Amino acid sequence: MIQDYWTASNGVLDMYGTPKPGAAPYITQFNARSIFLEDGLELTYVSNDRLAVDISLSNFGEGALPVGTKITWSILLNGEAIKTETVATSKPVPQGELGVVASIDFQLPDVGTSASVAVGATPGPKSVTVTAAFAEPSTLTPAPLNSWNATLFPRWVSGPSPGKLPIRVTDAALQEQCGFNDCEISSAEPVASSPGVFLTTTINGALVQRAQEGSVVVLIQRDSTGVFKSAATRFKQAWWVGNAVDNNAGTLVYDDAAPVLGGMANDHYGDQSWYLLRPPIVLVMQIRTGGGTTDSQLVCSHGCVLAGAGIT
Repeated sequence: MIQDYWTASNGVLDMYGTPKPGAAPYITQFNARSIFLEDGLELTYVSNDRLAVDISLSNFGEGALPVGTKITWSILLNGEAIKTETVATSKPVPQGELGVVASIDFQLPDVGTSASVAVGATPGPKSVTVTAAFAEPSTLTPAPLNSWNATLFPRWVSGPSPGKLPIRVTDAALQEQCGFNDCEISSAEPVASSPGVFLTTTINGALVQRAQEGSVVVLIQRDSTGVFKSAATRFKQAWWVGNAVDNNAGTLVYDDAAPVLGGMANDHYGDQSWYLLRPPIVLVMQIRTGGGTTDSQLVCSHGCVLAGAGIT
């Protein structure tokens, strides 16, 4: 979207029509009639994984992309190219269509394992960037270089936990989620001899007592339905006032904060994004025309901004 609206915050412009810092310059790098796209890139990889990606061209240029057009793709690791290749297209890409112009199949390097690289160490995760561009400028279907990012992690291997606290699971089935080979099975009863980290899918009195005595209790989701009762909500821009069944996530002021914020939040809605509205700009809610309540017509709702209006 060009501008943020309702449940989305992915616009180039914010809800006031102002370009977002950093977003607009980034998007204009590849905003064109024709653009390179990828399919198959994972968000994360581990040592020696294979990276398999198809590069396509969304062609809305002046004509078809002919067979034999040369495409250059590269794979960068922490900004340094580790593989670059120029290939010729084997099929045309008609105008107004999407077509594959290059395929990448590459084994990523070995960046160590969880046993050889300490958790949080600088030589740990590395950024992987895939780029694609025309080897030579195309007059019929010009398209800028495009790039996509992933992260390469050391491969995990089972080993002893590095922490000082022993890790305990309340069910043998949780040992796979422990991640280490020295996890103990414990029901938290009787009282453990020393504090530890408990992995569990349920909370009981014994675990609460262990936490009070200095242990850490980690509640793991049992299945896709979750472990806590919850109410669904969606993020919305703060100008969307919401109602009893249409929540406005992130702008509700709870009762215990009312002594501090109550005077700033009408009807418990904080609407902090209105801060940028300075006089003489007025936020108007629900302008009606027609002169009567019966024949009134709603022509503006949920935040119409009138610039230059006077306040009396």
